[in-house]
Amino acid sequence: MNRRAAIATLLYASLPGIASAVEFGPKQVALLMLRILAYDRNFKTRADGKTAPILLLYQEGNELSETTQVDLNNVFEELSASVTVGGLPLRVATFAYTKPLALEARVLSLHPVALFVCPGLADAVPAISAVCRKRAVLSMTTTNAYLKTGISVGLSGGDDRIHMAINLPASKAEGVDLDAALLRIAEVYR
Repeated sequence: MNRRAAIATLLYASLPGIASAVEFGPKQVALLMLRILAYDRNFKTRADGKTAPILLLYQEGNELSETTQVDLNNVFEELSASVTVGGLPLRVATFAYTKPLALEARVLSLHPVALFVCPGLADAVPAISAVCRKRAVLSMTTTNAYLKTGISVGLSGGDDRIHMAINLPASKAEGVDLDAALLRIAEVYR
């Protein structure tokens, strides 16, 4: 087994609830998002010091977007009772995207450490990315096509493991400093 595969195996094995890396559901996405936040060396400076809020952004009226938001929200609500991120209690909020100014106001009030972009928001990704960069919020998605237009982290299921792709310039623009151990196991876009 090469070093990259060994690190990936250890990372995924350390995630509670992931017995099989090929399973790719809301719980695996949520746990991997939390693990990625743990690999951000700037996490503490981006957090408000009291909680670790995660904002789930979805498109109202889009069935896939709404289902993804509900499923992830349920998992995060369940995890928030027992999981901390960087020593801070986990908090989750949802927001139906309408326009960039409304999103920025929500980000300012919540001060999230991460923003998950649900499917159905392809046209809004550049504006969402601009808000994340301005307000130092790590953007994540399961729609890897969004990485090309500014989202930082993409997660997707594969035959043998969950795949992680990182848009390094986008993550740096969001004030995120991901540890090299995480970058070694991800597909990195420079």
